[in-house]
Amino acid sequence: MEPLTLLFLLMAVLFGSYIQTVTGFAMGMIIIATVGGLGLLQLSVLAILVSLLTSVNSLLSLRGNWSLIDVRFLFFLALGQFPAIVFGIGLLNFLESNEVWILKVILGSFLVLGGLLSFINPRPLKRISGRLTVFLAGILGGTLGGLFSASGPVLGLFAYSQPMPLAQIRATLLASFLFTTTARTAVVSFQGSIKPEILMLFFLALPIVLLGTFLGKRILPPVSESTTRRFAFSIILMIGFWTVLETIL
Repeated sequence: MEPLTLLFLLMAVLFGSYIQTVTGFAMGMIIIATVGGLGLLQLSVLAILVSLLTSVNSLLSLRGNWSLIDVRFLFFLALGQFPAIVFGIGLLNFLESNEVWILKVILGSFLVLGGLLSFINPRPLKRISGRLTVFLAGILGGTLGGLFSASGPVLGLFAYSQPMPLAQIRATLLASFLFTTTARTAVVSFQGSIKPEILMLFFLALPIVLLGTFLGKRILPPVSESTTRRFAFSIILMIGFWTVLETIL
């Protein structure tokens, strides 16, 4: 990897881990958008790297907050996520080997949709969603997690619409990402897809994740969480539009 590309990747990791620690989601999508959307690294490789890094960030961010997790909500999310993760990984491998342009259009559309969703401040529902609804949300989030290791926008919007305390939403989301990324890593490891070069990138980026997580816990942004999230996703939205237009034109 070129030194400039590596530097750009590490900067994306720092920004993503900081934003995820502050808001509860977005790390995977920020890295996928800035590095994958710009074509700096193969998507299947990047998704594995993002899974490993997001697992670390989620684990560290949950420290001291495990008791806040809504276990029932998380269980039905995970129930839908796991089979969808396997499907998403298979779809990614197929498209990357056979129809790269379709994969790029899907990626760009995903980034645009995710960017737009971030501008929505959902009104809390009157009661927590039922088991089937949570299960279906898990399927959608798991598919995106399998494809891009980035299910934050969909699951984030769904979780923030639940009538729960914000701290509980954030902890449950982080636990959901921890499950998704750990499950995804287990599947690709079983497939033999984790190569030494990916592990090298992981160990290079790991201190940056630790730094971003530390900063996110100690130094809050000078603007509101909502404004921070919208700023991050404005960048993602622009990259998404650029990815789609570059592919189809």
